[in-house]
Amino acid sequence: MVLYQLVIVEDESTTRHGLETYVPWEKLGFEVVGSFEDGLEAFQWIENNDCDVVLTDIMMSRMNGLEMAAQLNEIRPEIKVVILSGYSDFSYAKQAIQCRVVDYLLKPIDEDDLMRVFTKLKEQFDQEAEEQDIQQMKKSELMWTLQTSFLKNLLSGQISTENELNVYLRLLEIEEHVIQCPMIAFDLSLTIPDPVTGDHAADEEKFDSDTLGEKLREHFLSQSGEFLYFVMDIQDTRWGIIAISLTQTEIGRLKKHCREKILSFIQEWNTITQCEVSCEMTHAVQKVSDLLGGLTTISDEKEPIAVQEMEGEFYERMLLKYKVFIVELDWGNLDQVLTMIDDMMTELSGVSLESVRFILKNLYSMIAMEYGRRGMEVKEITGGKFDYNELYKAENIEEMAERMKEAFRLLLEGLQEIRTSYNSDIVGRIVQYVEKNIAGDLSSEVIAKKHRLHPAYMSRIFKQKTGENLSDYILRIRMEKGVQLLKTGEYKVLEISEMVGFKYAGYFSTMFKKYTGYSPLEYCEKVLS
Repeated sequence: MVLYQLVIVEDESTTRHGLETYVPWEKLGFEVVGSFEDGLEAFQWIENNDCDVVLTDIMMSRMNGLEMAAQLNEIRPEIKVVILSGYSDFSYAKQAIQCRVVDYLLKPIDEDDLMRVFTKLKEQFDQEAEEQDIQQMKKSELMWTLQTSFLKNLLSGQISTENELNVYLRLLEIEEHVIQCPMIAFDLSLTIPDPVTGDHAADEEKFDSDTLGEKLREHFLSQSGEFLYFVMDIQDTRWGIIAISLTQTEIGRLKKHCREKILSFIQEWNTITQCEVSCEMTHAVQKVSDLLGGLTTISDEKEPIAVQEMEGEFYERMLLKYKVFIVELDWGNLDQVLTMIDDMMTELSGVSLESVRFILKNLYSMIAMEYGRRGMEVKEITGGKFDYNELYKAENIEEMAERMKEAFRLLLEGLQEIRTSYNSDIVGRIVQYVEKNIAGDLSSEVIAKKHRLHPAYMSRIFKQKTGENLSDYILRIRMEKGVQLLKTGEYKVLEISEMVGFKYAGYFSTMFKKYTGYSPLEYCEKVLS
């Protein structure tokens, strides 16, 4: 259990000792990391040490509690301060409010009041920590998706100007001098042994493609500051590796370094898993900018992308819309998709046309990547219409919206046709079972036993047929059902979480936000309103 750090400041030794010793701090979620008899001593300690909350008396020598609270508010505003005093004068309470004190307790201390205050503080800290984790998770996932989109567009020649390239680099927090550095790109594939029974099946479960991908990233990203590596998923056990030399102008040393990294990886994984590893170089350029498509044909009069429009919450909000689009596409809600396109275009009406194209290019790429991971190529499904190059033919934002609507309409129709093909085999029976038992235990062991299959074999067949991991499918179906129930307006979040198989509403809310980009409350306010 996480314990939040508490500092006690009290000049009366008996009271201070009692607070330290007799209050069940650990049970409340806190640990006492410091105890002081005056405010100055406590303040000097807090300046150089971690602390979450201060419980302090007011009347002390050298620096009283309110003076300390005011000073802490200047240098460490995140620290919560609870005032403890034998004086009930209103002027002290008023000063406490000005110092942003979170609560005010009177002596003699009432145990119930103390428990109430710190129980409330614990809940507040937990909520803040959860929100911070969600924001970090959301940002990390967005950055990874944007990075993959950037690399795929770069390698396919879909980034045409240095200006657009520099915008990508700024968003990904990569130094712009990278465009002058040599780069190598190669495909690396792993063939995992194919047993489906006995102990080998457990090994397969242990070394699935996700695990191998994590190990691959660990291997290639653990390098010195001389080389910059990117690892992106291509297919189940196939990855694209991009290596950039940050300190060399010649490509030879970069090639040598890559060969050494690949050989060491092969040796390591052949020992552990007997995987077969193959590698094929796909690109080798003296400068990253050599990959820009059509750079020499771009007119100097072309409207540049406004970098300031691409920064901060606005850009993140625009790109995170891809999650909501996927939710509605998976659920088959054409009307909602068309409404979302109109709403998005309204938000984008105040930025330059090139900036709109830049955002929509990445939106299309992210949606294509998500369905690509499930084994579905959106361009093929839509007869080539779900292609951001189609948007570049539009002369204004209104025409872009119409092209988007046509592409999304075709994509939704194609996805529905694909799903109907699931229902004639074992995968169809698994799908039906999951949908009928959405609130129950949907572990791979339970589903496999129900269908008289080995869990590892069942998971592999499901992935081969649908392009999607069974666990990802179950989570997606639960989230889709959660969205559906939320739209009715008839149920509380706690009720919905139980109806879709989550024991804890907090965990349901966390996964809902990861899936849609919004918490259940935010989804109601910002998407359904």
